[in-house]
Amino acid sequence: MYKISNLSKEYYIKKNRVVAFKDISFDIKKMEFFCIMGPSGCGKSSLLKTLFGIEKPTAGQIVFEGRKYDNGIPSSEFKNIGFVYQNENLLPWRSVEGNLKLPLEIFGYKGQKWLERIAEMLKLVGLYEYKNAIPRELSGGMKQRVGIARALVYDPDVILMDQPFSALDAITRNLLANEFLSIWKKTKKTFVMVTNDLHEAILCGQRVLFFSTDQDVKPEIIDIDIPSEERNQDIVFNKRYKELRSDLQQYV
Repeated sequence: MYKISNLSKEYYIKKNRVVAFKDISFDIKKMEFFCIMGPSGCGKSSLLKTLFGIEKPTAGQIVFEGRKYDNGIPSSEFKNIGFVYQNENLLPWRSVEGNLKLPLEIFGYKGQKWLERIAEMLKLVGLYEYKNAIPRELSGGMKQRVGIARALVYDPDVILMDQPFSALDAITRNLLANEFLSIWKKTKKTFVMVTNDLHEAILCGQRVLFFSTDQDVKPEIIDIDIPSEERNQDIVFNKRYKELRSDLQQYV
């Protein structure tokens, strides 16, 4: 899905040079659930925005679905990439259904096929009966489910998620992480998630990219070798989960 080669990103704040990340290389496989972790300010959200095309890299190359880009992901690829924000970022005056229509309107997707797609995605996230509700009538977890439905509705190839559960309480956060994992299994899309939570990374991720507090240390990728059928709400009792959590604590 992605091949990242020697990618760097820097910017300036009041003439002060800030390095978000530098000279990193890795790949993301098709239909993979890939997680990105690291301390606050290490550049993980900037990396995710660079994978989307919201931000342009300072140096390096991105190969996306076989197409090479030396100046970042162009807007022509936006229809192939869905994005789920840290805060659900819904339009408060639009209904749930209306929020899902927004990206379809932007990309010019019209017709019965896309109306059926909206219904399909709302059923996938369990919110079809709330299609006429407006965001203030929904709980935080429900809003995030609308966010994932909106990211999926135009049928992109990859879903990027920037700490999608961080604003939720612990119980809702855990339930929603399991729901997103189930959605990934059903859709067979490529999911890339930035998270600060080691449990979420082990629950969802097949591989995890760990940023160091020292930017001179290259990020390290760790395989999460827990079978898909064992990833559920009981994973905390899994022997391999406990081993990985203990081993990976050094990166948090």
